Amino acid sequence: MTHERRGKSDEWYTPKYVFDALGCTFDLDVAHPRNHTHTAMPTRRFFYEAALEQDWSGFIWMNPPFGNSDRAKLVWMNRFFDHGNGIALTPDRTSAPWFQRC
Repeated sequence: MTHERRGKSDEWYTPKYVFDALGCTFDLDVAHPRNHTHTAMPTRRFFYEAALEQDWSGFIWMNPPFGNSDRAKLVWMNRFFDHGNGIALTPDRTSAPWFQRC
């Protein structure tokens, strides 16, 4: 899966063609970029901060700000699997320890 990166932040933007191919609308984007003027996210609601401390509901989209931390990846993925309803976009590092634990 290709990501589009803007600037030098930890935010990666999912290209519109991914959402077009999925053909669905999400109830919640749990890691929406604060500056969302150039995103194509088909969602009814979004969190752009403190998402891990908030209640998640419905069919969610998750493309979280993983950064370089395996711990951050594990925290976000555990929360996603606990929720159990949605699509998560993750790096394709199946040999990484955080992936093996999920």
